[in-house]
Amino acid sequence: MAVTVTGQPNQTIAINGGTITINAQTTSGSGNQGEISVAGLLIALQGCATGPIGFARAGISFTGTPPPPPADTDKRLAAGRR
Repeated sequence: MAVTVTGQPNQTIAINGGTITINAQTTSGSGNQGEISVAGLLIALQGCATGPIGFARAGISFTGTPPPPPADTDKRLAAGRR
């Protein structure tokens, strides 16, 4: 089966007995902390196992008031998704 990789987060492909997620991403944040987890591939087999291939996690926490985002944040984020 040929698959066109879009580059978008969480592109899911159905396979016999499960799914493969390309660029699997989860984020969380609360108050003064945040985290993102990314897997190049996330393979989930029904009734069996789920596991990542190429996994990374990053987190940040701070004290005080966070600075405002740069004015061109939306433009830079959009450019990174091309």
